[in-house]
Amino acid sequence: MARSDPVVRGGGVCLGSAGAHARVLACLPVPGTGRAPVSGAGPRLAAHSASAGARYSYGIYLSHTAVFWIAFVVLKQHPFWMQLGACAALSVLFPLAMYHAIEQPMIRAGVRVFNRVKAYGSVG
Repeated sequence: MARSDPVVRGGGVCLGSAGAHARVLACLPVPGTGRAPVSGAGPRLAAHSASAGARYSYGIYLSHTAVFWIAFVVLKQHPFWMQLGACAALSVLFPLAMYHAIEQPMIRAGVRVFNRVKAYGSVG
């Protein structure tokens, strides 16, 4: 693969390599620009996926032990394909439920408390 010269692109520096069948870009953000280094549908999808992953990551962290226990210990008498299906489904459902039932309401409550305290001039 031949290496190309760096290109400044939308707030970042991209170093590209062009092969016969693929083009690979490594883009580094430039501090202070406030923008992602690439644009288009692919990066938007990646940003959306990363945002969702970040939103539910704590629920994944907290629930994975229970998910594996339910899927592979509680359901041990069921076929392995069913255990895998239960593991996959619970790995999505538990973090979603935990975020929307516990974490998001607590974040909103924290924002309300902060705004009330800030309104009295004690913060910031």
